[in-house]
Amino acid sequence: MPSPQTAQCTLIFPPTCGPRRPFGQSFSCSTGGVELDNPGATYTATSTSMVVGRLEKQELYGGLIPASSEATALASLDMMLGDTPLGTLYQWMYFSAPAAVTGECATTTAYQGESGEPIVRRVVHDMNLAQGWNLIEVNIQEVQQPADRDHSMATLTRYRTIDAYPADTVWVFVPEE
Repeated sequence: MPSPQTAQCTLIFPPTCGPRRPFGQSFSCSTGGVELDNPGATYTATSTSMVVGRLEKQELYGGLIPASSEATALASLDMMLGDTPLGTLYQWMYFSAPAAVTGECATTTAYQGESGEPIVRRVVHDMNLAQGWNLIEVNIQEVQQPADRDHSMATLTRYRTIDAYPADTVWVFVPEE
């Protein structure tokens, strides 16, 4: 079983994990573009894995990953090293002020597709963000196997704000080793 991600932050208000990043500097596109409302807002993002433990005793039991399937949850632990499956992950983001991002951003990668052409990664944003905590749905809708890489990679990912976890969310616990 894969090892859980190490704790990146503690979910307290306001968050103590850092760094706080300027929202407007978080988007880089080769083609396309995004529209930003309040690019000066700062944010902090958590990983897709929530740490399970006892803070006061500094005990870590593992990670809890909400996803659309167990395979998607477990793959999120090492997507840079293994295949990227289709599916949905969830992430929390804390914003210093209301902000929004909409539009599509495309980036040409260094990897080649089956036909020898560079693979383009597209990211579509539809996020209206409130001041404070926001739940983000990260939906990987297309993947492609590069000819010059052992593992598949996401080529279309959609980010959107949601009010609550969907009823069919799968909660996967990965114990600390």
